[in-house]
Amino acid sequence: MRAWALVAAAVLASQPAPARLTLAPLPPLPGPAVGSGEVLLEVGIDAAGRVAAVRTLRDSPPYTEALRDTVKNWLFEPARDAAGKPAPSAVLVAGSFRPATVAGPAAGDPPREVAKPSGRVPFPEATAPPPYPPLARGDGQVIVEMSVAPDGAATPRVFRADPGFADAALQAARAWRFRPLPGGGRAYVVFGFRGIPG
Repeated sequence: MRAWALVAAAVLASQPAPARLTLAPLPPLPGPAVGSGEVLLEVGIDAAGRVAAVRTLRDSPPYTEALRDTVKNWLFEPARDAAGKPAPSAVLVAGSFRPATVAGPAAGDPPREVAKPSGRVPFPEATAPPPYPPLARGDGQVIVEMSVAPDGAATPRVFRADPGFADAALQAARAWRFRPLPGGGRAYVVFGFRGIPG
């Protein structure tokens, strides 16, 4: 057991502290007739904390392009290596968007897997869409930061939220489960809510 603990400590020490989001504009939401969507992006961050690359893992038009274009403008506190120096890293950015309809079909394509993750970012094994808050009005978005432990357990916290939507986003985020990842990592989930058309 002691040998395993030493190996785990060596792996953790060699992993950079993950980049942390500092500035994040929100993506535009499509029209109210569009159905739900789920997008997964592997985002490469350079040593200055800027987005260097965005790779789509799960595609759900029309949400994918809006999220990709927006994430390119996000800024991060860069990851730190074992010596404390800024280092390149990667994070998972997910989008979970619920439709404006209460029941019945809405326009839009179902999500499809388009690439496998590189193994540098946490990857969800299970996701949950957010419920629309009963007292909320109109559209809203929430960004939830997920600190993912090496065993895949995640601790969510709200990074940014439109009024009235944070609790529903956290409720959904707590149901997300991630694959184990040596050293753990960080993921950001954009939960989008469309208000019911009047």
